[in-house]
Amino acid sequence: IGILTFLAPPRYDTKETIARAKSFGVGVKMVTGDHKVIAIETCKQLGMGHNIQGPEALPLLDADGNNPPNMLQDFGNTIIPADGFGQVMPEHKFLIVETLRQANFRVGMTGDGVNDAPALKRADVGIAVAGSTDAARAAADIVLTHDGLSVVADAIIVAREVFCRLKNFIMYRVAATLQLLLFFFIAVFALEPYHFYEKNGIVAMNAGNASLVGIPRESSVCKTGWNKGADDTRLALLGQTTFDGKAMDIFDIASDFDAGCGIRLPICSKSTACDDASFTERRSGGECAEHEVCEPWPKFFQLPVLMLMLITLLNDGTLIAIGYDRVTASKTPERWNLPFVFVVSAVLGAVACGSSLLLLWAALDSNNKDGVFAGMGLPPLEYGQVITAIYLKVSVSDFLTLFSARTQDSFFWTSIPGPILMAAATVSLIISTFLAAFWPESVVDHLPVVGLAHGDYTLMPLWVWIYCIIWWFIQDLAKVITIGTLKYLKLFVPKVLNPQDWARDSAV
Repeated sequence: IGILTFLAPPRYDTKETIARAKSFGVGVKMVTGDHKVIAIETCKQLGMGHNIQGPEALPLLDADGNNPPNMLQDFGNTIIPADGFGQVMPEHKFLIVETLRQANFRVGMTGDGVNDAPALKRADVGIAVAGSTDAARAAADIVLTHDGLSVVADAIIVAREVFCRLKNFIMYRVAATLQLLLFFFIAVFALEPYHFYEKNGIVAMNAGNASLVGIPRESSVCKTGWNKGADDTRLALLGQTTFDGKAMDIFDIASDFDAGCGIRLPICSKSTACDDASFTERRSGGECAEHEVCEPWPKFFQLPVLMLMLITLLNDGTLIAIGYDRVTASKTPERWNLPFVFVVSAVLGAVACGSSLLLLWAALDSNNKDGVFAGMGLPPLEYGQVITAIYLKVSVSDFLTLFSARTQDSFFWTSIPGPILMAAATVSLIISTFLAAFWPESVVDHLPVVGLAHGDYTLMPLWVWIYCIIWWFIQDLAKVITIGTLKYLKLFVPKVLNPQDWARDSAV
């Protein structure tokens, strides 16, 4: 009589693979047809725990091959907290997977034999290891071509990184869309450029016609500007008149009055029309000569379509680089939580939108001697520069919002962006800043456009950047507070299932 001993130890990398999976919130259970004693010893070697169940504690299919009724209620407290199972049959493997799925766990199953095929098919992710039978490979979702399971842990990490990038992309895209839509919707109805032009301008009488004229206020850049309310011998006061239903002083000056400092607030363009009775016509030999026609600011604010296209194009170019961003895989299983994503995105978009509206209000009111610009010692903006200032603000805010969205519940400086994303964003920001600063004086979509660096004062792009960075910090702080509040109040925060904390509940 002799005794033959067989030794089939786990692979050298199995223990490390299991530890890596557990560190990312994945519970690992061993299911084997070997004796329960062997299962206990193997789990001990792999650091998997000692709660090993035998076949007597597991469900069986009924005579018709159907799942037993009330399987989760009757066997959930045995199967879910267990670390492994020994002496199991193929139907046990299938029913173990089914019980876990009924408890709302996402189940992955590895196997190599025909007896594993039903469980591989039933699992959310069936993985056939290298050397598996044809039946196992046909039932599985993934087939490994090399020995070992370490690639499964790698796949978990890569999948969560991809999911994180997708979530960052969606959160940013929703926030950026909300900013643009809300900004233009509110700006069109609430901030009327003509109102600010009228409030800070005067009524001029020229050639018997009254028209509204904007004269740049006195500032460090425009020392020859007009100090409204003070004596000014250059302007002859004729009296008062009713203009647009309001009583206003009327002055005897030309409608295209120039304060002599290079800042012209009226919107002036070349014209050869002779039938415009509102302005002085210059004639040469009885023919109409080219002359300037100056008008007040428009009734509502809008950006040229070309600028909107540039914002979209540069943003999309940067968004492509999100696929190469440096992210940290979540330590717990991920799932879509759209209410949470939309709430955080709404906060990011609301802060960006609010700061853009505030800048638009201050820019339109820049000729007010008691306004924000005057208080900071900044000169008034021409209407074409108001447009480029808002273009730069919206562009920069969009890119900075991306860096806030990508860090989720942490501050933006806690995670260094990937080099490709950083390079793409830097190039886009440089292009946007260059266009806003040096855009040639022109008319785009019937709107005047001129760069912020044109004229005697060239630092306006820098001030817009400083403004954007200040609001970036405020936006990021609002994001962190919002996420912290949602987690504290347990709003829109999904419950993480933990097999070790499982307890039967009457609601199950």
